[in-house]
Amino acid sequence: MPMAEPRKSFLEKGPTPQSATASSLYVHVPFCRKRCRYCDFCSNVYDACDAEAVIAGIGAELAAARALLHLPLATAFVGGGTPTILAPALLTALIGDIAGCCNGRTEFTVEANPNSLTDATLAILADKGVNRLSVGVQSFQDEELATLGRLHTASEAAEAIARARSAGFANISADLIYGIPGQTLGSWRNSLHAAIATDVCHMSCYCLTYPEGTAIAADLAEGRVEAMDDQLQRDCYDLSCEVLSQAGLAQYEISNFARPHRQCQHNLVYWHNGPYVGVGPAAAGYLGGRRSTNTADPKKYVKRIAAGITPEDFCESLVNTELMAETLMLMLRLTQGVDRDEFQRRFGVDVTDVFAETIDRYVKIGALAIDDERLRITPDAVFVSDTILADLLAATQP
Repeated sequence: MPMAEPRKSFLEKGPTPQSATASSLYVHVPFCRKRCRYCDFCSNVYDACDAEAVIAGIGAELAAARALLHLPLATAFVGGGTPTILAPALLTALIGDIAGCCNGRTEFTVEANPNSLTDATLAILADKGVNRLSVGVQSFQDEELATLGRLHTASEAAEAIARARSAGFANISADLIYGIPGQTLGSWRNSLHAAIATDVCHMSCYCLTYPEGTAIAADLAEGRVEAMDDQLQRDCYDLSCEVLSQAGLAQYEISNFARPHRQCQHNLVYWHNGPYVGVGPAAAGYLGGRRSTNTADPKKYVKRIAAGITPEDFCESLVNTELMAETLMLMLRLTQGVDRDEFQRRFGVDVTDVFAETIDRYVKIGALAIDDERLRITPDAVFVSDTILADLLAATQP
């Protein structure tokens, strides 16, 4: 089982090998104008004083983390929350600190909501070298946006993407959600076509969930909304694959589609179980076989940084079998699946020798396909992939 570790000093986060470095950085900004009804991410209603303290803390944590980074970075991703709601001076400081770890070849992504992409904000991002935007559209139907508790309209989303393109951003991704109460296959088709019409080069299509403690989960429990049935969810998923493929956005991961050479390189690091450093409240990191997560409480985060101790709330060191299981689980999310030679080089064993029983069971029912080069989930089984991935991970448990 993973081994929990005691809290270390700020500059000594744990038993990460001295030679271990990462070329990818994730920075979490835990503020939004308002929490969406479905959101269980680390996000707090924006407060200028809190934000100033957190951004200063992120700057200090990033400065300490530079020793763990292989510079210039290959990828940097600023998520949230909504990073782009920061006051101009704070946004400039944050993005400037990260830009100091990047160069012109770094894929530098910032998440944004449509109503936060002002001309001034876009100018700051462009000036600091941000070259990829991930825009949280979620739907191009105003009724569905209201159900989700979003603060923008469909037309405002389209206008924001057009404004970003005019500001020089060519690499833009849009997030959409299916499974929204009241959504139909027709309205989902309309959202897909509306997104395609904005000429984004990447799309993420996620199925709505009802996390405990969220407003939409309370709506469901009290009968104010009705969850979309499983078959319609499957139909929406299948429609995404069909429509986006026809539009030139090829599926490369369960929920992600991209035009040629526009796959999200940062997320590919995650799906290959590669190393990355996480900075900011609730940020996760993975380095040298050690996984960690910072405290999600912004005030605790600031206090720990000020006191010179690590902001981590959780850390674990994974043993080899667990690393293999996580790598297999993550890489199977990719349409190309697991490269057997790559897995052999990384772990010194063929993937079929470690997970033979589980793999054989799913191959027999047609959910997994295997040949001399790759192991992958079959197209018909992708929608139920969570069950397959959970079984593979469970195979390593005592």
